[in-house]
Amino acid sequence: MAPPDNVDEPWVYYLRIALAFVAGVAYLAIAVCVGSGLFSSRGLPGYWRIWPICFIVGLLWPVAGLGVVVYFIVYPLVDVGRT
Repeated sequence: MAPPDNVDEPWVYYLRIALAFVAGVAYLAIAVCVGSGLFSSRGLPGYWRIWPICFIVGLLWPVAGLGVVVYFIVYPLVDVGRT
């Protein structure tokens, strides 16, 4: 997938895609962890069965937060400064 023609730095385009993907995975995993905690008392698989997913969430969460900051705050400011 090539970046659009109006992108000056292709690496920024790919970085934004990667950060958005990691953020999406982290938020999905958070939903799974919270859901497992809520529904474990109703006989569904509990937190102890999916602890590796929750551990990965702990590692991905800072990256996801960084991705949101870069995507919505830093990159638009750089874009405005360039025009």
